[in-house]
Amino acid sequence: MILNFNKTLLYFLFALFCLTSCQDEINEVENPTDEETILPNSLLVNLMSSMTANFDAADDLLDGGSCFSVELPVTVIVDGMSFIIDSEVDLLQLEQLYGDFSIDEEDIDVEYPITVIFIDYSEIVVENDEQLIDLINECSESQEEYIECADFVYPLSFSVFDSEFSLIETVVFDSDEALHNFLNDLEEEDNTLIVSLNYPINLEYADGETIEVNTNEELSDAIEAAEQFCEDGNDNCVEDDILIDLMECVWTFTDGSGDFQNNWMIFNADGQLQISEGMAASAIGGSWDLSTTENGVVLTLSELTAFQETLEGDWLIVECEDGRLEIIRADFEFTLEQDCNLNNPFNCFNNYEITTCNGSNNIPIYNLSANTIGLVDCIVPYFSSFHETLIDAENNTNAIENTEAFETLVSQVYLRIEAINGEYEIYGITLIAEDCNTGSCTEGDIEVILTSCLWNIINYNGSDNLASYNLDFEQDSGIMVVYGADSIIDAGWSLSQTDDGVVIAFSNVAAPNIQAINGSWLIVECTENQLVLHSITNSDLEIVLDRTCE
Repeated sequence: MILNFNKTLLYFLFALFCLTSCQDEINEVENPTDEETILPNSLLVNLMSSMTANFDAADDLLDGGSCFSVELPVTVIVDGMSFIIDSEVDLLQLEQLYGDFSIDEEDIDVEYPITVIFIDYSEIVVENDEQLIDLINECSESQEEYIECADFVYPLSFSVFDSEFSLIETVVFDSDEALHNFLNDLEEEDNTLIVSLNYPINLEYADGETIEVNTNEELSDAIEAAEQFCEDGNDNCVEDDILIDLMECVWTFTDGSGDFQNNWMIFNADGQLQISEGMAASAIGGSWDLSTTENGVVLTLSELTAFQETLEGDWLIVECEDGRLEIIRADFEFTLEQDCNLNNPFNCFNNYEITTCNGSNNIPIYNLSANTIGLVDCIVPYFSSFHETLIDAENNTNAIENTEAFETLVSQVYLRIEAINGEYEIYGITLIAEDCNTGSCTEGDIEVILTSCLWNIINYNGSDNLASYNLDFEQDSGIMVVYGADSIIDAGWSLSQTDDGVVIAFSNVAAPNIQAINGSWLIVECTENQLVLHSITNSDLEIVLDRTCE
């Protein structure tokens, strides 16, 4: 039970205590020591009063004043639309909306009347803008100082004695407001109470550290230490400014260990957090938000898909400079630095042109990845996707799945490059299909050049492991003599003309390793001294034959 004592109430309670016929005995406790007694107008009472004063900068966008807060709920009108602000979450969303440049401050109107609460928890009803502006102009931090960087861990209890040191009441407090009012009552001239604080109690500092104190002297020292921390701390850290800075560019972060030197943080306007890994953006994600507390601006990282133990939680921003933040959480400390050079990967890319031969059924197959992003060495992280239409590329829908073997008859596709801040550009890719079987590559011409000399397999699917074999194509008999390093075998060969071009078929090739050439191959390139063959069943398989007439 929380009591507000005055002299009349004290007399009434004391008389009731002494005269009640049901009271069999008087509660007696040990007299409080100097290290327990809370003396009016003492340094300790002043410090405790400053700690428990009403400080709420989170709603400054609503009231424009730092020496009072607005009692919630309150209705605001933003750009003609009404919103009910009923919690700190609602206030944060309003701050983010404002910080996202979606609205201007003059577009926010408060629906009157509203109740404002001052640092000493006194209240006044404000009826219009003029009254609110008058209060803002009168607002001064000297009205009552407050200590932002430490909080009591509730509940706290006090023993209240009369002048004979008989215990009247033990009062328990669960909030700053109740304790603040109680301490103010002690300052009244007609107060005759003797009050002692029941130790031990705990304080929580802004960095999350909790400290236990057992005497008045320890409590005074602990509060003064927090006050000094406030003076050296985050006075220049303003939530609105930090909000804009975080979303402006990419941020590197480090705890000094080197574990995060290849990572970047991306703070998206919708509250989503992305963490890049290496050269491209990764799948690590989560959420973020900012809030202003008595201790300062807090950056909250949540719902992380990695680094939960290291990064997730509430981080107090203790230092703010241009492009640099220092954040702490308990014993952890990180430095975040803005790197706007990592925002723009677009200088790495251009429009592209890819040329390939017609494949089976005269449908070309293109390796989109290898001939575009595979040619780029870009140090800026990015997302890439390929699309058949410009509309799909702009909307980031219907991405091409098999980018390494894209079979199509279209002549244009699109590459979408998206920076990690959400900006993107579209690049055109012109697709050119060539008939590689034109010119002298007729069935008759190929038969003539094949049967005139030996042919060496210089390349099989990118490897030279068949280079020890030479092929002798006998005319008319359909026999192909295979000369190996340690063996000679007879195999079969034939030519045929198809709609796709000239096809050569190998059969009964039984020597080690070279048996892989059995089957039908489309001759996609031919000169007097070289033939390039693609497998009919898998156009990615290639044989290159060079003529040798020695």
